[in-house]
Amino acid sequence: MSEKNKSDNQSSPAVPTIAIIALLVSLFAAQETILKPTRPLMINTERMSTEDVRSRLWQDPFEAVEQHRKQFPSENESNKSSLSVSGTVSQSEGEKSSFTVSGTVTQKMEESAPDECNRPIIHSIEKLRCRIKEEIRINESLHILAVMLPGGPYAEDHEWRLRNRYALISGLYAGNYVPEDSEHIKFINFKDTCKKTLEAENKEKNYFCDFPEYVPYEFFEPIPTTQVSIPKDENKILVLWLNNDKFALSANILETLHQFRKQIQFINTSGIKFDIVGPYNSQTLRKLYGQKEESDKYLENSHIFSPFVTADNDQLNNTKVDRESKSNEWLQNKIIRTTGTHSNLANTLLCELALRGITPYQIKSVETIKGMCSGLKGLKLTAGNQPHHIVLIGELDTFYSQMLTESILKKIDEFSSSENAKISETHVHGFHYLRGLDGITSQRTSTNQDNKNKESQTNKLDNKEAREQAERPTGTSQLDYLLRLAEQIKHLDRIKAKEGGIKAIGITGSDAYDKLLILQALRDKFPNALFFTTDLDARLFHPTEIKSTRNLIVASSYGLQLHHELQRNTPPFRDSYQTALYLTTLLALQKFHPGNQSSKDSLEAIIKHSLDKPRLFEIGNYGAVDLSHTLGNKIHPEPENASASKFPNEEEILGNILEFIYFVLSILTLTLLLYCLLPKNLRPIIVRVCIGAIGLIFFYQAIPALDDHGSESLSFTNGTSIWPANGIRFVAITLAICFFCSVIKQLRKNYLDIARKYKLRKVVKEQEENRGLCSQLLVDEWKTTSNKNRLITDIWSEYLELRRFNHCGKKVGCMLGLFSIFVIPLILAGFSIPEAPFRGVTSYYMSTFFLFLAVATYLILTLVIAEITRLTSRFIKELTSCNIDWPPKTINAYKKYGLPTDAVRNKILMDFIHQQANAINNFIYYPFIILFLLILSRSYFFDNWQISPLLLFIFIFTALITLGSAIRLRKSSEDARKHILDKLDQSLTGNQIRTNDSERSVQIKSLINDIKDLKDGVFQPLSHHPIVLSWLIPFSSIAGVSLFEYFAFSAS
Repeated sequence: MSEKNKSDNQSSPAVPTIAIIALLVSLFAAQETILKPTRPLMINTERMSTEDVRSRLWQDPFEAVEQHRKQFPSENESNKSSLSVSGTVSQSEGEKSSFTVSGTVTQKMEESAPDECNRPIIHSIEKLRCRIKEEIRINESLHILAVMLPGGPYAEDHEWRLRNRYALISGLYAGNYVPEDSEHIKFINFKDTCKKTLEAENKEKNYFCDFPEYVPYEFFEPIPTTQVSIPKDENKILVLWLNNDKFALSANILETLHQFRKQIQFINTSGIKFDIVGPYNSQTLRKLYGQKEESDKYLENSHIFSPFVTADNDQLNNTKVDRESKSNEWLQNKIIRTTGTHSNLANTLLCELALRGITPYQIKSVETIKGMCSGLKGLKLTAGNQPHHIVLIGELDTFYSQMLTESILKKIDEFSSSENAKISETHVHGFHYLRGLDGITSQRTSTNQDNKNKESQTNKLDNKEAREQAERPTGTSQLDYLLRLAEQIKHLDRIKAKEGGIKAIGITGSDAYDKLLILQALRDKFPNALFFTTDLDARLFHPTEIKSTRNLIVASSYGLQLHHELQRNTPPFRDSYQTALYLTTLLALQKFHPGNQSSKDSLEAIIKHSLDKPRLFEIGNYGAVDLSHTLGNKIHPEPENASASKFPNEEEILGNILEFIYFVLSILTLTLLLYCLLPKNLRPIIVRVCIGAIGLIFFYQAIPALDDHGSESLSFTNGTSIWPANGIRFVAITLAICFFCSVIKQLRKNYLDIARKYKLRKVVKEQEENRGLCSQLLVDEWKTTSNKNRLITDIWSEYLELRRFNHCGKKVGCMLGLFSIFVIPLILAGFSIPEAPFRGVTSYYMSTFFLFLAVATYLILTLVIAEITRLTSRFIKELTSCNIDWPPKTINAYKKYGLPTDAVRNKILMDFIHQQANAINNFIYYPFIILFLLILSRSYFFDNWQISPLLLFIFIFTALITLGSAIRLRKSSEDARKHILDKLDQSLTGNQIRTNDSERSVQIKSLINDIKDLKDGVFQPLSHHPIVLSWLIPFSSIAGVSLFEYFAFSAS
């Protein structure tokens, strides 16, 4: 008797796989450290001085003053002055002891002392004048920086003030300045001064009423050092925080600024340097450009540093006459702009779109476009192309958005051919909204109350009913407008579907909160569109926003930090305007290089590079990835792909070679170790893995060097690189080829094992070579020969003949043709495959090549295995449909079990079918492993890959082909077992009737039980069968990849 089949009590191979996957998921799911402040709430204490306003360096200066005035309303009376007496007392041996007496004296305004510095009124202009006079007397110099900030009560204005104070103080610290008092700030009360001046009925113009009501200010002093003496030119700095909104209301801003400077700088001395940092927005600078009068008194020995305004000069001029006459050229020479203009940002964005194959214009000359993109390589341009449709969404009520939209449209017309100069009117679709989509109005609350409101707002957003309430078409919220705007754009996309649909969506607004809402509304509706905007902000890549902001393209004059020589030990900022203000502060101090005084030439070079070369970023999984078209030039950090942005020198080539050798030696060492430790049957697998790993390393070393000088970054985790997908497809192609080789090898081994065990030899009849094409393509062409005797060699030879490459290849080719005929109409009907998120022609062609090769090898492997499986199923059916004559040697070998001849024949047939089916059954996993890799390569975690309905249909359809053939193989095997069991039952019954041989009956019963208990290979239980497990591989991969992405984004 044959050995009984072992029960399938071993653990499923899926169990350790699931455990490994769970471990990997848990690693990505591990949350980062959550910062939990433990500082107790501040308790009100008595002030050290009546002049002090509590304010940490990171606080909003306007808010600090406002809170101070509410806390101490008695100071609002104008009849208080402060008394401060100081002096020294001589003691023995030349020692001196200082003393100070301070207090508050109440007196009437008209009774003030002639010398205003004796008893100056608190928070008055006189108080500051006295301090300035004292600084000039002691230090002979003072540098005044008047910084213009928005004075609005909205959250974005408050955040802007917080950020810019932090940036300016950081810049001063980088220039070796620290605040005199880091816990307090002072302010000038111009409101009372204005009131007193009006009461005095002075006939002169009252400029005090044109100034902001309150002007916070603070002094900074050089960092003290014990090593060297402080240089004489290291004068103190006075920072004045001006309300930009108040100056913007003036009829003549220059005159108001001049009078303000005159009141502050009351001493006519060259020791005081007065510079302005501002204005806050383009509207104010545009109004400033409207100043027609040229006067030497305006901005004498002063400059206006402008780090915030991005409008072009021609947009800032009010009329065409101003632009042509250049009447304000004198003013432009006084204004130092340190931020790039809209025109430069628009040019950078259009060049980036061209890199990604999006051209909203018709190209007449490819060289012209390349010239406008500063020779940028890798542009995907085709002369005479069909222009793409893009959408621009901007604010209706801001000058910034209007001018940025205008600049993009103008630049598109410049890119277009002369015959299509106005193509922007037909292929660029504009939509508008009002700033503040959330409808939240100004609220002034304490910091603790702000946190409570944020938590409450978060809880409300998690409530479906609250979201529906916010989207109702009533009240201040504009979310319902936004939803209808999204539907309108989607309708436009459907209308333009035949022309490619909407390829890109640009957000030209200025409010980051509005940008986030627009992305939330549109991202799911346009998963394949490229979204772009301007001005980098850390809110855009906050973990809670990554779902809607991932792969957003951002053009910005600066990133969140500068080159390390400029940034020094300052942490990255929250937005690009902070970086601009930080650099502007260093420029104003002329200390933008450590230890070196900056020359005028280097100053102009830095400003020119900052204006002409905007930076470019793509929001990734964990932050903004620098994809800038130019190098940092020691102003900006070098982009991640900077090493490939130029031809490598000898040192870089040598470094790459040494790195490659290091990895190869490490892999070889590990392979040798495993080769010695593992069993012999696993050694070939180890060798193949080693070769594959070396090939993969070579792939990742070679591909970036072949790229368009760094146009496509290489990263596994950023979520902005196409190369991980190409690498996975490369692995899929390699595995598919290995599986082909494995199939051929195992079929050869199966042939030899069968021939040796059952004493068979290959006998191919000559008439088989004369089969027609239809006969070769139809497996079921075999004629049924029920109840007729056939030699096993004949059936075996015919099976081997049909399994040969020339027959199998023809059928696979025919099925590929039918598959193409079925899929092509779907593509033409609009079910297209999403384009790869490439960047540059090299990555485009490489991605297309790997995708085509991976899909082709997958389809061929799937159809080959499906064909072999169906052929084997038909072969098994043929074996049970006739009486098989086995070689005498085979029958004699099985007669040792003492079974009758009929039972022996059935036993041989069962073993033959079992062995042959098991050999073919092992191939079922191969296509599903490749399918898993293809699905994994389109994971959104790596880049903006999407699985369209057509792709999902192809995946399911090809999986069903393999699954169907596997089910057919199992069914034919089960039918064969049932047929053999029926014959054995008949033999058992006949034996009991004819001979009543109980011993032989027991043997037949034992054989029947053995066949019934077969539970390995093709006869495994359904829960452990390769059909189920292989089917779960790709579908678990879809769920697994989704979980992987979810936990990875959660961990970020």
